[in-house]
Amino acid sequence: MHRRRRKVLPDAARILVACSSPSPFLARSFCRAPPTQGSLPISSPRTFKPSSTMRPHNLEALKTAAASDLAHPDFRNIRWAGIFGSFSRGTATESSDVDVVVIEAPYDWSVTKQLLEDVLPVAWSRSVDVIHISEGQTDFRGYIQLESLLASRTIFLRDHAARDEVSRLRTLAKQTVDKGQALYSGVASRIDAVRRLVDQVSLQDFVGWPKEQHVDILSQVSLILGDLDIQPKHHAMREAF
Repeated sequence: MHRRRRKVLPDAARILVACSSPSPFLARSFCRAPPTQGSLPISSPRTFKPSSTMRPHNLEALKTAAASDLAHPDFRNIRWAGIFGSFSRGTATESSDVDVVVIEAPYDWSVTKQLLEDVLPVAWSRSVDVIHISEGQTDFRGYIQLESLLASRTIFLRDHAARDEVSRLRTLAKQTVDKGQALYSGVASRIDAVRRLVDQVSLQDFVGWPKEQHVDILSQVSLILGDLDIQPKHHAMREAF
C-alpha cells in the first residue's frame, strides 16, 4: 500500500497559518505583527536569546533597560520592583538569570495585558523569574517572598506611597523571619528533650515503661506539632497523637 507523504509547509506558510490560528499560543509564538500605537510589541517567548552583547551586566544596567517597560501603562498596577539574587549581590555571570520581585496593586485581569514574564526577558536578554506580592498583603506565601523582599534592591518606584508600602512589607517580612527563628529554637529544644528521654532505649524497654511516661512523651510531641502548626488540621501526623 502506497503511503501518502506528509506535506511540509515552507516557513513562510507555517507562520501565516500560525498568525491566522485561533490559538493565542501559536499566534504569540510565530506571528510578529507590528505593535499598535501606545502598546508594547508582542514579546518573544522566554526561549528567545539575543546576542550576549545586549545583556545588562549589573544592577544599574538592568534598571535602565527596563525603565520604559515598567513605566508603560500596561504595568500601571506595579507599585515597586526590586532585584534579588546574584545581581543584587554583584555576583552575576554571563549565564545568570534575573530574580525580580514586584509589589502590585489590584488590577482588572479581564483587560488584555502584557506580562512581565514576557517583556523583561526581551528587555534584558536573560531568563527572568518574577515573584508577585500584593499591595496590602499581611502574610507571605513561602520563604521566597520573604527572601525577595529582604534581599532585594530597588529598580523601580512608582511614588512615595509605594515607598511606604515597601517599608511596611519589609518590616513585616523581618518580623516573620524573627518569629520563625524563635519558633525553630523552641521546637528544637522540645525535640532535644524528647530525644534525651528515648535515646538508646530499646523498643522492648519503651513498651515496658509505665503508662504515665508514655503519656508524657506523647504530650511533648503534641506540643511540637502544635508549634509547627502543620496543615491541614486533619493531617495524618495530627491523627497519630
